Amino acid sequence: MTQWVHVAVGVVRNAEGNILLAKRSDQAHQGGLWEFPGGKVEAGEAVSEALIRELQEEIGITPTEYSPLIEIRHHYPDKSVLLDVWDVTSFEGTAHGKEGQPIGWVKKDNLDITGDADYPLPAANAHIVCAIKLPTLVAITGEFGDVDEFSSRIENAARSGVGMIYFRAATQAAVDEYYIDAAIQACRAFNIRLQVPFYIFKQLTDDQLSSVSGVHLSSKELRSFKKSNALAHYLIGASCHNTEEINLASEAGVDYILLSPVKPTQTHQNAAPLGWNLFEELVKNTNTPVYALGGLDASDVKLAIRCGARGVAGIRGFWR
Repeated sequence: MTQWVHVAVGVVRNAEGNILLAKRSDQAHQGGLWEFPGGKVEAGEAVSEALIRELQEEIGITPTEYSPLIEIRHHYPDKSVLLDVWDVTSFEGTAHGKEGQPIGWVKKDNLDITGDADYPLPAANAHIVCAIKLPTLVAITGEFGDVDEFSSRIENAARSGVGMIYFRAATQAAVDEYYIDAAIQACRAFNIRLQVPFYIFKQLTDDQLSSVSGVHLSSKELRSFKKSNALAHYLIGASCHNTEEINLASEAGVDYILLSPVKPTQTHQNAAPLGWNLFEELVKNTNTPVYALGGLDASDVKLAIRCGARGVAGIRGFWR
């Protein structure tokens, strides 16, 4: 039976949205690399208590607002670690290396696990970095009339806090009749990500490809998908509904999963809802960030996060 080292980790953000990193000593495990501060959860200690204690001891701050971000299970050659990662959005005190370790505030887009990075992170942090860069709310395009209504709905979603649009075109006409260009323009105007179905992605021009953030795979496409170098710099998502598909997504190396349906939906009335308990169990099967989907809106975010989700995705809840 695997003996996990349970570690509380803090993704500490300052007022500018930058992320705090601390450098590990050369003698430590994964020495010389940078890390998100935190430490081992002691026996009988709640994770939140360990998070507060470790951040006080390591960098001299006391978290005042924090919530779960993601759980990562990773096997090193010499140990297996469960990283219980929390988003710290407010704190008291001034961060400094209390143990003499260098610290740095890094823009989230500059976080990287490669050796060429200014602040190289351990391999186990790859999914943490992905979760940090992903938004909490994702809107999936639904029905619309003309292009003006389409663009207006994207604008409404962006103003309500949505950070990514999944352009799920129901017909080829939605691509041919310049809706993809309207989506690109609207998402660019509000600096939000635009994901497109894989079959649409393969039809885009070079100019369009430079403006989309990535591709989204159906559960059917996921079964034959092979990640190529051409997709290396794009965000890749996948729709999943069960353990088998989650495992396929993890093996394919996707960046996020839409897991559904959590609740009954009008669009998939014959699909049995997972419910929050099963949703939470399924999320534990992967290190990949997961969005809850199906009958949800922004009011479900806190519950979804408590169940291990990165956030919430939806059609009716956001496409207005």
